[in-house]
Amino acid sequence: MPFKYRKVYLAPYNDISKEVEQYLNQYKIQVIAYIDKYKTGGNIIHPENIKNEYDYIFVYSPVYMYEITYVLPKQNLYVVTQLLNEYFFIHYKDIQIRDNYIQNLKNKHVNNRAFVIANGPSLTLNDIEKIRNEITFAANKIWLMFNQTQWRPRYYVVVDKLMMEQNYLEIEAVESKNKLYADFLMTSTQKPLKNGIYFKTDMNATHFDMNKGIYTGPTVVYSMISMAIYMGIKEIYLIGLDHSFIIPKQYKEYQEENKIIISQGEKNHFHKDYIKVGEKVAQPEIESLDEAFHKIHLLAKDKGVKIFNASRQSKLNEFEFVNLDEVI
Repeated sequence: MPFKYRKVYLAPYNDISKEVEQYLNQYKIQVIAYIDKYKTGGNIIHPENIKNEYDYIFVYSPVYMYEITYVLPKQNLYVVTQLLNEYFFIHYKDIQIRDNYIQNLKNKHVNNRAFVIANGPSLTLNDIEKIRNEITFAANKIWLMFNQTQWRPRYYVVVDKLMMEQNYLEIEAVESKNKLYADFLMTSTQKPLKNGIYFKTDMNATHFDMNKGIYTGPTVVYSMISMAIYMGIKEIYLIGLDHSFIIPKQYKEYQEENKIIISQGEKNHFHKDYIKVGEKVAQPEIESLDEAFHKIHLLAKDKGVKIFNASRQSKLNEFEFVNLDEVI
């Protein structure tokens, strides 16, 4: 442990924070009090009662981290994350938290159009070149195209835990001025990634307000559409969204409630090496994807946003098909 402790606070007061306390105890570190805005009694204090006579404050709350840290003093404030059975303590100033950045994205591209790029087999370099000067959203291993083009996405997004855990060095190296990661991915790496903003998520959200937290959906495409709408985009064109998957049965491995595929090579993306042999990927659930696209289609209509499917080939019939060549 890289700290010298005398007086340590831990926030909030809950079961997972108690686990952190037990972890600290093995290093003979004693938590003198918990900080919690909504609970009282025992060794729990209100944020307003914090005195300057402390060495560190540790916050461990994957869901409400931003709300809790907002009301705490920032001096020697650390966010706790967990990877496997190890805890990591990240200084608050090293986390590029979303607040001002996300607020500045609101209606940034009001009444403009944008292209949301999926990574299906129908995505081609030629089509990428056609939209080089457009507002573009892309995700995950889109970097496999970078050695063939000077195009870079205006917005780069990751919401997949397996993608982040297995490729975070490559993700950190992606060239894009705006890199957005779901807040729950903070626990997928040993440190916050550089040059990225961790945006707030809300799995029950039916709105597109990134300040409150957005629903990520079962596909990163859902997140990118949501972000585009938040930025004021009124026409969204989807490309590379084949909505068709080849899943060899022998590559399935069931873990708990999640269906994980251990890849031995696959043809579901634009690049033959998109998923490396041995890499884990979540099994696509077509029914869940269909429901998500229908949901966001209805929500977008209520906002006066039009979504078109400009993919060269696609089995997704939720959105009106258009010819990309006629759109550009």
